[in-house]
Amino acid sequence: MRVFRNRKTLVFFVALHIANCSSASLENICDPLGERYQDLVFAKSLLENNDSFCGKIFPLTPPSGLSYPSPSSFANGSLISLSPSVTGKSLLFSIQPALPTGVSINTNSGLISGTYSGYAGTMGSYTVNAANTGGSVSHTFQLTFFGKPPLKTAQTQCWDEIGVLDSTCSLSSSLGQDGKLQNGTVPSFSSATLVNSSDYITVDNNTSFVWKTCNENVAFSGSSCDAPSGSADVTWSGANTACSSLDSGSGYANKKNWKLASVAELTTIINYFVTPATYDAYFPGAAGGGQWTRDSFAMAPSTDAWYLSLSEGVTGRTSQVNTNRARCVQGASVPDETFRDNGDQTITDINTGLVWQKCAVGLSGDQCQIVVSSTSMIWSSALNACNSLTLANRTWRLPSVSELKSIVNLTNTTVPINTSYFPGVAASTGYWTSTTIFASVTDAWVVHMNVGSENLLKNNSTNKQANSFDVRCVATGP
Repeated sequence: MRVFRNRKTLVFFVALHIANCSSASLENICDPLGERYQDLVFAKSLLENNDSFCGKIFPLTPPSGLSYPSPSSFANGSLISLSPSVTGKSLLFSIQPALPTGVSINTNSGLISGTYSGYAGTMGSYTVNAANTGGSVSHTFQLTFFGKPPLKTAQTQCWDEIGVLDSTCSLSSSLGQDGKLQNGTVPSFSSATLVNSSDYITVDNNTSFVWKTCNENVAFSGSSCDAPSGSADVTWSGANTACSSLDSGSGYANKKNWKLASVAELTTIINYFVTPATYDAYFPGAAGGGQWTRDSFAMAPSTDAWYLSLSEGVTGRTSQVNTNRARCVQGASVPDETFRDNGDQTITDINTGLVWQKCAVGLSGDQCQIVVSSTSMIWSSALNACNSLTLANRTWRLPSVSELKSIVNLTNTTVPINTSYFPGVAASTGYWTSTTIFASVTDAWVVHMNVGSENLLKNNSTNKQANSFDVRCVATGP
């Protein structure tokens, strides 16, 4: 008996046998009881050929064993390439729900590829289906696409705890400083654009926010925002009304849905290393001083609201009857916070791709209730604590002011952070950042939790050497 050692050899001999058969009528070929019909069907099954034969379609073997690498997380702007593992021929692939913009599935190979560069992050379950004429198989798995990291702060040099400049950030005292690492998204704006002969707008290319180039009651004249026409400073209620009034008629610059910017939205146009603390090339003639935000104060007194000062970048609160300037924004809002507990004492922020310590330095336990070491320290010790941290085998650092401010939650009525993911936060503390204060290089920015009596982001009593604050380290995901 002849033994066929591989499939190709077997197919060759079958085809040779069929070719050498005596000719037969069409009726004989299509006779399911005929030898020639059975030989051809046998050959088609070996070749997995499902072309119609004698008016009959022969289904392929159903696909099986479909899988993708999981869980799969992708940094913003990174190349994505996920290939399936599956058994089957002539497959057609589909996916539900639809993948985000910039990412697609090849319907013939099942390859998921592309680049996600959206502002907000997204994560969820996706189901891929692979089908042929014999049947189908599906596989459900988790995909996470991170949003853009917080903006760079514009710090490019380093200063030690007594204010000595290290212009190249090469000294050991500069390790972990914001000026050395310069992490974050590069700011990107369009120049002030004229619409309808009188309306000037500036577009943020990272967030797609559309800004009114000048504050309310400030006209654009020549090449910059001019002196106020009337009173540029208004109450909080007046600021909200002024921005919503831009929707009248066809809308300012032919756009609707204008609103007073929130703290998080206004933070996206802050440059911490110039005065005024914004990007003059895109918001020319911007004045320093307070800018109202639409965020009311969630604690007592409820008659306060948040403002952000363009004099230096301070974020604070004041009575709603006081006056500040109003800066209006149009379009989508900052995305709702989306965190993931990784189960290893770390928390991932899906919107920024940053990975945070669940418990601050010196604390441990499910609710961060166990004190294992000192929690409050001077700035240089804070840098060292994060530089030396090995939690979850990640590379840690002290966060920049933009990074730490990105996990602030101003809707919380106890402390301005989500305590479901970051428990054990005392209302009496503040957290160091790695960002030096431009106007006082012996100080560094601190984000405060005791906003009942302090500004959220302040620049006094934050001396690097004389003051002690708590520390929460950050790493770059995924």
